[in-house]
Amino acid sequence: MKVYSAYDVRKDATAWSKAPADVAAILGKIQNIVNKPYVTPSHNGFWSLQYARLKRFMLDIRLIFSLPIKSILILQLPGLFLSGGLGAFLIAALHFLRKIRIVVIVHDLECIRVNGLGCEPDAQLRAIIKWSSAIVAHNERMAAALKDFGASADKIVKLEVFDYLVEGNVPCIPRTLTKSVAIAGNLNADKARYLCHVSDIASVEWNLFGIGYDQSKINGQNIHYNGSFSPEELPKKMNQSFGLVWDGDSIETCSNRYGEYLRVNNPHKLSLYLASGMPVIIWNQAAEAEFVKKNKVGITVDSLRNLNALLDNMTAEQYADIVSNVAVVSKKLREGYYLTNAVKKAMNIANVVI
Repeated sequence: MKVYSAYDVRKDATAWSKAPADVAAILGKIQNIVNKPYVTPSHNGFWSLQYARLKRFMLDIRLIFSLPIKSILILQLPGLFLSGGLGAFLIAALHFLRKIRIVVIVHDLECIRVNGLGCEPDAQLRAIIKWSSAIVAHNERMAAALKDFGASADKIVKLEVFDYLVEGNVPCIPRTLTKSVAIAGNLNADKARYLCHVSDIASVEWNLFGIGYDQSKINGQNIHYNGSFSPEELPKKMNQSFGLVWDGDSIETCSNRYGEYLRVNNPHKLSLYLASGMPVIIWNQAAEAEFVKKNKVGITVDSLRNLNALLDNMTAEQYADIVSNVAVVSKKLREGYYLTNAVKKAMNIANVVI
């Protein structure tokens, strides 16, 4: 039986498009899975947005009726169809009109990302929970959130960590224990206000990579901006000892809705650092702190103010062991190991042989 995968082929200079593109590439290597790419119409202004939504709706209808009845469709969330009620209608059309079994791979739970923990799922997410055959969630905590929303435990598969494909070989960068830390991603100080305060940790050298950098807001003698690179090039540019996974307003803890989202989310920058061969520093209450500890690929901290003492107490031998563990995980990420395993489990739940 053929399995189809729908994904948006738009590209930009951030991880926004990198993750779904990697998912599609990994799925395309699995036997009997066929990718069906589409391009979400762009828009600029209110009426342009309405026209883009109409065009997208027509694209979605065309997709639904292009699939054989009783086939399997893998959808990525968000990115599949339109949001809200229209998205719920399209999910229902797949389920009832075409008798299609749906497998969903979650990138973000928008209701939690936007509104915080304890939010109510929108109509589209409720339809996915009700009518999908299997859901690939990030981790145990996201699985728990989906169960709170009404998802059956026996249809949820845990991904563990996002894979990160890299074109060509990642250069083997010799890494030694220093207090040099990379921060990659969106550097907009209005979103990640903690960046305005990392200079307070004077003993650490902070190396920034990404878009949105504003030197008037993020500055200090120990802060170095290294530019913005494509997600494919970035792993070849970072030679620091650690990569930081943090968000929110404060260096004391991960605060506000962006920081709190780390409690359930698999941040793509974690995969970026590990695929680059770089050990990580992550908030100890983040969901992926468990993955970091289990695989011994970095350190967890409650406050960035404690980072200096943790690094002072680490030996060169301990750091070398972490780098060795990172190399094992890095190879898996760059080969699509985690998603391949998760999708095979999801197919078993959906009673599909691939």
